[in-house]
Amino acid sequence: MMAFLYFVVVAAFLFAALRIGCGVCVMGREADGGRSVHLLPVLPLGWALSGFLGATFVICVVFDLVFPQYAMNQAWAPLLPGFVWLTSWSFVLGLVESLLYGWYVALLFGGLYNAAVSWRVGA
Repeated sequence: MMAFLYFVVVAAFLFAALRIGCGVCVMGREADGGRSVHLLPVLPLGWALSGFLGATFVICVVFDLVFPQYAMNQAWAPLLPGFVWLTSWSFVLGLVESLLYGWYVALLFGGLYNAAVSWRVGA
């Protein structure tokens, strides 16, 4: 649980710093509300990454159930805090954490990319 809270606090701090430094460009919009071709729209990126990681998690669980001799669930334990093989609660927890990891990456990578592009264009 502490690892999860750590990621939430770090993401919130970094995104707030980016938002203060860059403004609306962090979300992939120009200051006038328009869209720039150089900026990544963070909301679609977040949904895409969350969907990808959620689908990958479900596919991996199904694969581990079908082919237990090749199971990867031991590798997931450090990546998904609280996940144990396999209860309904841990499946939901692993899925939610996978979705949150997608948003974590989208907010930080998308925000950093958009800030870097805006600072470069503005320079």
